[in-house]
Amino acid sequence: MDARVGLDDFQRAWLNGDYTGLLHALLAQRASPQRDLFLAQLYLRLGRHADVIQLISSMLSDPVTCSESDVARARSYQAMAHAAQGERRRAQAALGRIGPRDRWDAQTNAEIRLDDALVYWMLNDVGHADDLIRDQLAVTENDVDPYITARFVMLSSWIAAAREDYTAQAQALMESITRLRNAPVPDVGLIAWGVHALATLVRDIDMPEGFALAQEVEATLPWTADLAIQRFRTARALAWCLALQGEYIRAFRKLKEAASFTNDPADQVLVHLDRAHVSFISGQEIVARAELSEADDLIRGTDWQASASVESGALVHAAELFSGVDPHRAEELLAQAAMVKEKMARNISYAHDRRYGAMANFAEALIREALPGRRETARLRALSAFEVFDEIGYKWRAARCAILLHAITGEEQWIVRARELCASYPRSFVAQEVARRQHETLPVERLTVRQRHIYQLVREGKTTEEIGSDLGISPNTVRIHLGRIYDAFGVKSRTQLLARISA
Repeated sequence: MDARVGLDDFQRAWLNGDYTGLLHALLAQRASPQRDLFLAQLYLRLGRHADVIQLISSMLSDPVTCSESDVARARSYQAMAHAAQGERRRAQAALGRIGPRDRWDAQTNAEIRLDDALVYWMLNDVGHADDLIRDQLAVTENDVDPYITARFVMLSSWIAAAREDYTAQAQALMESITRLRNAPVPDVGLIAWGVHALATLVRDIDMPEGFALAQEVEATLPWTADLAIQRFRTARALAWCLALQGEYIRAFRKLKEAASFTNDPADQVLVHLDRAHVSFISGQEIVARAELSEADDLIRGTDWQASASVESGALVHAAELFSGVDPHRAEELLAQAAMVKEKMARNISYAHDRRYGAMANFAEALIREALPGRRETARLRALSAFEVFDEIGYKWRAARCAILLHAITGEEQWIVRARELCASYPRSFVAQEVARRQHETLPVERLTVRQRHIYQLVREGKTTEEIGSDLGISPNTVRIHLGRIYDAFGVKSRTQLLARISA
């Protein structure tokens, strides 16, 4: 981008998602409050929070050139940067220096209110952030541009996520994406962030309309090089949606497409792990092991502490997959994942979020179940993961936990629960596993040939004596067989058995 451009050109580059060109152009401009505020916004979107703090400090060191509203906006950007770095006191101090929020025009007031809400959300003061959002969305939008209103709606999706209302989060994301697409000039970067979040979410919750919108946007959005990471994560999430529908060939194609969008080693690990997972569930074990080997080579060559990717959960995913191939390597991977846990917790995307802990617990349960003498630990970890996924509506993940609990405990209630949970995913590998285990664990399948014959005669209403006469055995022998039939069905009497059969 030519450095000799005006504010309209900056705005156009911003909305088109050309962040690299915009950054070079802004840095080539002479410092001014207008330029510095635009640059601070860009740094915030790029996650360069230390640069925001340095820039605003320099800007405010010469307050004479700044208007009152410029100072207020600068303070709000400063507060967001401090909050994003976990610096609660500094963030609150910056907010406190902004002054009354009703002194400027509607647009400036809305921008500062949005920044306030973002800061409170990052500081985990969800109630305060929600109040600010509700107040803004309740007033007329005539004097506020559509981008600000759409960002308020998008922020409301993060509030919903903080409250673990993921259906409401998906609905808010869909609304904000629609608003942004309908704006005079769509904000491509913000749409990319929104569709990435939506695709990731509908991978885990049952919302066909969300999946349809994410597919449409991913296919039609004018992606830029600066949005490659969002494009990769969107495509990867959509591939998983396809896999959960039993569309394994389309899922493989989408994963191949996703791999072309990023060169980040951690992201490439995820692609190989996803391919391995899809290969395992589609019965291609040789391909799965080859992909897993490729992933492991990359894992060993990646500095996970230095990785900029927030997808460090790749290590947990790897541990899960290795649990069925090499439990000891899986243990090593889980320990390695624990080393980056603190880094993940510092990221606002992971803070106060139970989902990642549940995923780690499920992976550990798989590993412990595969090792001798660890079944009780496996049961506790699987139960903990199940409770979280079941509570937040992550049904197919909860179903996988229930399947594992059935394998560990042998309790039939878990396979029944798994069947209920995966009803929305009838063609998924989870539903297939439930069906297989159900067939294997049907009580009648555990009976001997003689016991099945007696079972059938009981269903026909015959008495113990009649059964003995029909089969040429004594009533006492019939009663012994009946006792074993009752044990197989988990009942204690003929009445309970007949009730169970008719249920």
